Amino acid sequence: MNMKLPSVVVSYVRQLRISLCIGALVYFAYGTGTSMWASPWLSGTAMFMALCAPLFSFLCNYADAAMARVTGLVTMGKLGRLVVQLTFNLIFMSAVVHGGLVSPVDIAHIGGVPGAALIATLVSQGVQYVAVLIASRGVGTRDGNVTLGYLVSVSVIALSMLGHPDLQRGFEISSTAFGAFILALGLIKDARWLAGLAMRRS
Repeated sequence: MNMKLPSVVVSYVRQLRISLCIGALVYFAYGTGTSMWASPWLSGTAMFMALCAPLFSFLCNYADAAMARVTGLVTMGKLGRLVVQLTFNLIFMSAVVHGGLVSPVDIAHIGGVPGAALIATLVSQGVQYVAVLIASRGVGTRDGNVTLGYLVSVSVIALSMLGHPDLQRGFEISSTAFGAFILALGLIKDARWLAGLAMRRS
């Protein structure tokens, strides 16, 4: 008897190749930067990224769609996406700092772990918006594209740690700018919808 797997499971399996690349990049980049190749924190963090990146993509898209559906506001959907990613980044940053892969001194000026996680979240919003936009045009899936976008973000960070910091700065600026642009469009759309709703009720 043929058993049909849930679509979420099928999507997860399809994204594993991408997420395994993410885990390998994390291991290579932080291992090169710290020379702590045998650290269980390094291997554990890399494994966490490899196995959880597809789940992260699903939760981000689910939160976005659910919040937008419940409230009727595009902006609330984006906020739901941001909260999920911030939680994921907080777990990751806490692990790399606790494991000695990143010095607390190096991120103290941006607010420590919470500040670093928030900045990483804000920067990568633009990449996620591009991923979802491409999926809406019929290219790939929302979950798969977001996971691929996360691979792009991790790749840029890895290159930065290997001696190409200018690439990361350029990526941060462009991604943040695009994210702000998409957020502004969402705010305008929500404002028009709320204004129309108010007029119909008056």
